[in-house]
Amino acid sequence: MGHGDLYPFTLVAPVRRKLSFIHDLVTRAPLDPDAQIAIATAVSVDPERA
Repeated sequence: MGHGDLYPFTLVAPVRRKLSFIHDLVTRAPLDPDAQIAIATAVSVDPERA
């Protein structure tokens, strides 16, 4: 309404990457539980990006 945010903040790169990772997992998740488990266990985490 013409004013800045009451609490302006920025998300740092590591937080944005983690949010993006979770978003990708959720939006690409199949409905079949067995397929969900296969995807979840196949993902490797890069320690530099964690």
